[in-house]
Amino acid sequence: MLYPNPVRESDKLLLNNTLTGKVQIAIFDATGKVQMTANYDKRTSDFQQQLDVSKLPQGVYYMQIMVDGKSASAVKKFIKF
Repeated sequence: MLYPNPVRESDKLLLNNTLTGKVQIAIFDATGKVQMTANYDKRTSDFQQQLDVSKLPQGVYYMQIMVDGKSASAVKKFIKF
């Protein structure tokens, strides 16, 4: 889950699944260009992380979330305003 959406400065990412390990987050713009990446450690089934997107310009973005190289969820769409 990703909220709030639309977002102004930061989003909260919630993952609840059995995957643990290195979390890799990539944020793409509408053209498919990577605008931001982040890495975290997920040690339990519940994972929460605040993501600072304040430096991204306004627009539509897509977030891909991987845990140890495996897709952890569907690509998430969000709007930055």
